[in-house]
Amino acid sequence: MLLEDVFKKFTSYLRLERDFSKATVIAYRRDFHDFLEFLSRENIDPELENITTPMIRDYVVYLSEEHNLSPNSIRRKLNSLRSFFKYATTQEYISKNPALPVVPPKKKKVLPVYIPADELRKLLNAPMQQGRSRTWLRDKLILETFAFTGIRRQELINLEWRDINFREGTLKVRSGKGDKDRLIPLPPQLLRDLEMFKSMQDVSDFTPVFRSVNGRRLTPWPLRRLFERYIKLAGLEGKGYTIHKMRHSYATLLMQQGVDVTTIQELLGHADLTATKIYIHTDAVHLRNSIMKHPLLQDDVFASTTT
Repeated sequence: MLLEDVFKKFTSYLRLERDFSKATVIAYRRDFHDFLEFLSRENIDPELENITTPMIRDYVVYLSEEHNLSPNSIRRKLNSLRSFFKYATTQEYISKNPALPVVPPKKKKVLPVYIPADELRKLLNAPMQQGRSRTWLRDKLILETFAFTGIRRQELINLEWRDINFREGTLKVRSGKGDKDRLIPLPPQLLRDLEMFKSMQDVSDFTPVFRSVNGRRLTPWPLRRLFERYIKLAGLEGKGYTIHKMRHSYATLLMQQGVDVTTIQELLGHADLTATKIYIHTDAVHLRNSIMKHPLLQDDVFASTTT
């Protein structure tokens, strides 16, 4: 059976039964095509029954040596294959998962890059630097929604007016990553601006909050270009800032202000606290300054005994 045929069934399963986002399914498809390219390079027929564990081990080496991918990227691609072959196994197309015995490279711990508060202010002010264009308010609200809610790119794209409760002052993220809805409180100023933005349009509850100039729901690529334009206007080019770094900034800045890690986990929609704990390590200088606020360290008697 051709791998491609089984993979089409797999993507249908992800969309219809697992309710995976379009972006996630696209990522799986990209990883799968990379694997097909490897098979073609090795002159291996892309038949499901042909795939063995040694082939997948060779693929991991290929990703590392030929494509120079990081351990984290290789782990992700290997996990994609594991999920695919697990599906093929449960559907009884094959008897065992050939990717399961392959040990992934050790995960490299990378501290998340975040946008410091002073630079974030510059970015949020950038839409007003280009004059009162017809999209300046929309763009300003897009950046502020990222900054003050920590939502993911696709979650922002999916937002509809029914998801903003102006009476309660909350934003509802519907079926975020992991198929879990969550509520995020909105700052009063952002709430007022969103209400004003809504009043300027003829919309229904199911109208997307952020639309293109043609009235359609925004898509990832134009949203990325919008973000990059304002990064440039704010003078922040070359620092590796992306839309996802806005999420890191939201979590890190809250952490720096003393918000506990379990609260941040709930706001971000992390299923596992481990994913949130990385923000504890993002700013060693801030943590060092924080412990120096310990009341005993301000005590003259304590200070004199340590000198």
